Amino acid sequence: MAEVFKKYGISDSTQDFLGHAVALYPDDTYIQKNCKESIEKMQLYTESIGRYGDSPFLYPIYGLGGLPEAFSRLCAIHGGTYMLNTKVDEVTFDEAGKVNGIRVGDDIATAPLVICDPSYVKKDILEKTG
Repeated sequence: MAEVFKKYGISDSTQDFLGHAVALYPDDTYIQKNCKESIEKMQLYTESIGRYGDSPFLYPIYGLGGLPEAFSRLCAIHGGTYMLNTKVDEVTFDEAGKVNGIRVGDDIATAPLVICDPSYVKKDILEKTG
C-alpha cells in the first residue's frame, strides 16, 4: 500500500484518513501489506455512500435496530431463511452427523449451514471458530 500512496503522491494526512477513516484499519500495519485488501475496503466505502443516506455506515443512521433488519433483508435477497424469536426444539443432523437444519414443533427447516447461539446445541458438538 505504501507504494500505491507514493505512486499517486498521497500526503501523510490523506493516507491516515484513507487507512483509518475509510478502510477502517485500527493501526498502520496495512501500509506494509499487499494493497488489494485496502483498495477493496476503500471501494466498499465509496459504494456504500448514499446507499442508506448520506453516511456509508448503517449503524450511526439507524442505530442497533438497523443491523438485524439489514441482515434479514440481505438474507432474503440471497435466498436465505431467518427465524427470529423462534423457540427451536432441536438442531437436526444427517446420517453423517453434519448439521442439516432445525426442528420447530412439527416443522423442519433444512439448510447447509446453521448459525445459532451455542445454547441451542449440546456442548459436545460445538466447534469454537473465533
